[in-house]
Amino acid sequence: MATTFREAGLVAGAATKNPCRVASDSNITLSGEQTIDGIAVVSGDRVLVNGQTDGTENGIYEADTGAWSRTKDCDGSYDLVSGTAVFVRDGTNAGIYYLDTADPITIGTTSLSWNLASTNLAVVSAFMQTVLDDTTAVAARQTLIIDKVGAAVASAATLDLDSATGDAVEVSGSVTITAITLAAGVKKWCVFSGAPLLTASANLKCFGDYDIQLKAGDICLFSGEASSVVRLGYHQRWTEFGSDVVAAASLNFDQTNGKIFDITGNTNIAGVTLGEGRERFVRFTGTPTLTHSSTFAMPGEADIEVQSGDRALFVGGNAAAAVFVGAFQRGKIRPAILSTGIMSASSLQTEVSTTSGTNIDFTGIPSGVKAIDIMLNGVQCGTTSELLIQLGDSGGIEATGYTGGYSGVATSTLSTGFKCNDGSNNQDTLYGAMRLTLQSSSDHTWACQSVFGTSIVGIRACGGIKSLSGELDRVRLTSRDGDTFAAGSMSIRYQA
Repeated sequence: MATTFREAGLVAGAATKNPCRVASDSNITLSGEQTIDGIAVVSGDRVLVNGQTDGTENGIYEADTGAWSRTKDCDGSYDLVSGTAVFVRDGTNAGIYYLDTADPITIGTTSLSWNLASTNLAVVSAFMQTVLDDTTAVAARQTLIIDKVGAAVASAATLDLDSATGDAVEVSGSVTITAITLAAGVKKWCVFSGAPLLTASANLKCFGDYDIQLKAGDICLFSGEASSVVRLGYHQRWTEFGSDVVAAASLNFDQTNGKIFDITGNTNIAGVTLGEGRERFVRFTGTPTLTHSSTFAMPGEADIEVQSGDRALFVGGNAAAAVFVGAFQRGKIRPAILSTGIMSASSLQTEVSTTSGTNIDFTGIPSGVKAIDIMLNGVQCGTTSELLIQLGDSGGIEATGYTGGYSGVATSTLSTGFKCNDGSNNQDTLYGAMRLTLQSSSDHTWACQSVFGTSIVGIRACGGIKSLSGELDRVRLTSRDGDTFAAGSMSIRYQA
């Protein structure tokens, strides 16, 4: 990746990284499937690269058939510190490595050097092999759990673990598993080299009775119970990072092969399947809209128009709210915090002079705006005309249907716009702000609240509601009687 994926770094931690399959100790080509340290490295394998001529290229990579990329937990700021450890499991270079490079570290700029810390493990292993290298070796090793790994079995609709030898077994292939045979009281550890779907049923008990999409490297513990029931007692994900998911109207997060993944594409998302209490953290690379509903709840109960780089936390709820977005963060713009605590974008527009003309229009307000602030600085008409804020959509400004009240020198109700003053004083100069907040996205209803001070006397306050025919894209400052503006300026800020 070209940019820092902080969530990935936080999950894996800066001090310890997810295991790698192999480690290189000489310069290699950072592309294509290849053999490293006697191990055939394939796409998706994590590789500790530690022998590059250019030390800035060293680090942890994900192998690919094309160009390799640094892994998400080791590709940006704060992902590495001096002393960071990683376990390499295969090859003659296997062991625990630590980063022997002084802080501060900038990945891609700092030359990295990893040292093998666990050399004692190899010595102990050689010693134990010597001790057991006699006629009793086979029998002796059967007392060690590590040597009770049986022959590999292939995944199947009914996985027969009763016939598998050893306390642990490797399960190959990706055929969906709907049932398992295992005698009552017997436990089996399974290491999956494929990615089968584990289907929950009355005889195959999974956590929360939800299906589980397994991933290569996952470890499971199955226990046989009475009445031919087999229960999943433990599931360890080899890595939390899953494959990309393509945006669609309905997505099933229960079947993703990781808890952290990217959502690609621009198709609007109206529903997500996710078991109660489960969490998925996603990053968007497209621009879909998340559609709020009673079973797919958004913060603020409003649709979210996603931008590329945005991130969201999805949480499985109960039947009343099947899935809700527990957190949403904009990825490429500086956030502002609204009073609701929801993160949103803020955009202050260029100030406009109010020294001439009868209408001041702000058009081109982008889709998805949820709040608008209108600021008046010394605005004056030079007459006793009322000043109004009116809203509009693609069909134009609407001058009817405003409901609410105004209080100033006199009180009145609203009809043709949100009042800034009552026009009772000649050359009434206004200072202050009006806040417009989207109350309902389904019928485009906006709520108004404003307070303006004047240069002559008193405070002018207004509160009201206006529903538009379509999505708001413009606002207007105007005088009720068509009088000309004489002084001051106006500015506007909107928030998504």
